[in-house]
Formats: sequence, C-alpha cells, structure tokens
Amino acid sequence: MAAKLIRSLMVIGALPAVALFAWPAASGSDAYLRVTAPSDVAGIDQRLMDRVEVALMDAGIDPRGVVLDRSGVSVRLADAGTRDHALSPLKRALGAIGTVSPDTTPRLP
Repeated sequence: MAAKLIRSLMVIGALPAVALFAWPAASGSDAYLRVTAPSDVAGIDQRLMDRVEVALMDAGIDPRGVVLDRSGVSVRLADAGTRDHALSPLKRALGAIGTVSPDTTPRLP
C-alpha cells in the first residue's frame, strides 16, 4: 500500500516536469532545421552532426538542441528568423554532403 502511494506521488510529481520540457515543441514556438545526407554519401554519422554544430558556431548561432538520428540531424532553434538565418551558412558549410531544409515536424532534442 505504501509503495503504491509513493509510486503514485512520484508519477504525479514528474508530470509537471515533463510538461515543461515538452511545451516548446508541443506549442510550436521553436523552429527546426533538418539536415540529411544524400543517398550516394556514405551515411549519417557523428561527423555530420559535428559539421552542423561547427557551422552554426561559426555563424554565431546558438541552437537550443542538435540531435543525431538514423535519418539525419535535427536542429532546434529559437525562432523562425534564426532558422532562416541559419539556412545559408549550413548549406555553404555542408556543400554536397548534406541537404538542409526547414523541418515542420517538431522533435524534442
């Protein structure tokens, strides 16, 4: 009985924290970029993510999150203006090894 009560209190306590973390993506207030590698390039790996991070740093853009997954790299930015500003430096830095596009599907990096 006591263990069940403690477990219930832990779940109830964790819900507000999860909601606060998920709010930016759920509300659509953050902007996202998606970087993918063309099919003829060896693949998506840590090097692609590192190039994205370096290109953003060189452009003076501070991302809210950069996540590598099986299909590419998702970059979470503060707003649409920052996203639009980041497109050009990323395209220049990646050249033919990556395709950069605005991402309309929010993720939680």
